[in-house]
Amino acid sequence: MDTTLAAGTLDETQMPVLMGALPLAAGGRWTFAAFSARQGAVVSLAAAVTGEESVTVPAGTFACWRVELTGGEAPLTFYVMKDSPWLVAKYEMVGMPVAFELTARN
Repeated sequence: MDTTLAAGTLDETQMPVLMGALPLAAGGRWTFAAFSARQGAVVSLAAAVTGEESVTVPAGTFACWRVELTGGEAPLTFYVMKDSPWLVAKYEMVGMPVAFELTARN
C-alpha cells in the first residue's frame, strides 16, 4: 500500500503492545491516530480505563486495569497488569468468542 502517514500515527495492530506502555490509572483516557491496513486509512482510536479486575489466565491470577479500546473495526477490552512489568494478561474482542490470554510470565 502506497500512502503517506502523519508523524506519530500508530499501526492499529500494535495496540496490545501499546497498552503496557500507557501510564494507566483510574479514569485515564487517550486518543490515537492509527493506520488500519484493512480500511486503508487512518482511524481514530480511543482507550479508556474503565475499572479494575482480578483476571485469571493460564499464567496465574493478576490484579489488572480494564482498558476499553473503541474506534477500530471491533471494540477490544484489555486487562493490563497493575504491577510491573505492565503486561497484557488478556484481551478480547467485545461480542465475539475470541480472547487472547497470557500463558507464561517470565
